[in-house]
Amino acid sequence: MRCRTKHIDDKAAELDKYILPPVPQIKLPSLPAITDHTLANMISSHVHRPVTIQAYDSEVFVLETGGNNKFEDLHRIGEALYAGIAADYLQDTYPSYGHGIASTRSSHPAYEFTPKDIWICQTSVLTAYIGVVYLSRIRSVVSPCTRGQAVQYLSEYLQPIIEALADFVIHHLRIEEKRIQAIYPVNIVTAYTVPEGWMVEDEEAKMGKKLLHAHGKIGSIPTYNYEQVEGPWMNPPWIATCKVVDHDGNIWEEKATRLTKQLAGNVAAWKVLEAMGGGEKEN
Repeated sequence: MRCRTKHIDDKAAELDKYILPPVPQIKLPSLPAITDHTLANMISSHVHRPVTIQAYDSEVFVLETGGNNKFEDLHRIGEALYAGIAADYLQDTYPSYGHGIASTRSSHPAYEFTPKDIWICQTSVLTAYIGVVYLSRIRSVVSPCTRGQAVQYLSEYLQPIIEALADFVIHHLRIEEKRIQAIYPVNIVTAYTVPEGWMVEDEEAKMGKKLLHAHGKIGSIPTYNYEQVEGPWMNPPWIATCKVVDHDGNIWEEKATRLTKQLAGNVAAWKVLEAMGGGEKEN
């Protein structure tokens, strides 16, 4: 467990070094119209938390609010809608792409940013805008729609944006994952598959060593060599090589593979005995 924890920590450290390349220019659709002007005005006059008046660029203004949290409500609604639509798209498009090390980290990278980071402010305005579009459509007097229809409208609007971002991010994350795997390879350990027929041979080979050693044709004590099979198994098998010389100077040699040295040696001895023609057991 300690080794696995260290492996995760090492990968997390590598993740801290990673910087996603700049997002390419994405052709963005026009912003959907907002029919509720009262809600629309809240986007430009409120922020998700009270801060001192600052102008970060010519398009985004952060204003102190004096306790009104309407913008926060719009931001949360829009954020939840965007997250749900994005998660639904990713699940449908990349069903086999599981969570990586970034999803399991306790200190989420987004927590390291403050409201002074301009992209955080811009993101809040965007999610608030999504919330306003949703609310204005379900409250519309001219062309009212159901909540499901409003979500479907937002899903169709956001899909090209989410698709472009997902393709870009996942492409680069896969490249980064290969780089990390090259530094910290993961060894997949599996159980060795026992072939059919081993149980029958094991039953027939009981007392194989004793019977071979008592055989009248052998001219020397049988020798055994054991070698463990290399592979990604939690229970690597053993290969036993049994070698014996008969009275005529002929060399008899057989191999057997089993999960234990004792069984491998027994079966190898039994195979030598069979080859020499003395495999029948005494009653």
